[in-house]
Amino acid sequence: SGDWRIEIECEGTKITLQEDWEATCWHSDSDGDYLELEQKVDDRITLNRQLFLSRKDHFLYLSEIVNAAEGPKLTVRSTLPIHAGLSPEQDQYTREWALKSKKKTAARLFPVSYDQEIVKKTNGRLSADQAGITLEQTSTGSLYLPMVLDWHSHHIAAPAEWRKLTITQSRQVTPSHQAGGYRLRLAEQHLFMYRSLVKPFSPRAILGEHTLNESLIGTFDTDGDVLPLLIVEE
Repeated sequence: SGDWRIEIECEGTKITLQEDWEATCWHSDSDGDYLELEQKVDDRITLNRQLFLSRKDHFLYLSEIVNAAEGPKLTVRSTLPIHAGLSPEQDQYTREWALKSKKKTAARLFPVSYDQEIVKKTNGRLSADQAGITLEQTSTGSLYLPMVLDWHSHHIAAPAEWRKLTITQSRQVTPSHQAGGYRLRLAEQHLFMYRSLVKPFSPRAILGEHTLNESLIGTFDTDGDVLPLLIVEE
């Protein structure tokens, strides 16, 4: 509840952002509602935001995307506001956060672009107070910062597992400033998230899925194949 804030620093200098965003893509069907927003900062940097609200599976996918020319060091801070009746609480062993209501978990937040275990070093940090949960990440060039909120009653106490996926193109590993992909397993639900940051010259491969699309959100079936919930063409 409140403003979803973002701050960007380029080589240590804070960038002034606009308040208005342009809606560049909107889609609604039986799987969910999708909205993508864009803000052109300058000739080097363009921001995008993705929101996908599932109609059936009780989850919300959010992402911050910074498309930038290679070279400048960027620091991005994205703050998700928290309703006054909820309290954030980080898991003891992972980077998962719970949103508590009267000591009961109302929802779970998975910052899937970070290593799951807190003992592993990650290129960023998470912090929280009553104003919100802040995800901070640094990069040289473009970055993709996805996160998932889940409030399904079957998932509140279920074990979670998420991993960064290796992406290849013409048998070469694609670097993170060109594309990103992640998976999140939560009980029977197994989500897949992919975003291209640089237009591919040939299909990229990710867990057996070959795609030329800009964005892909889906689930895995029992054979390990991706069942798309949303496809955004390049």
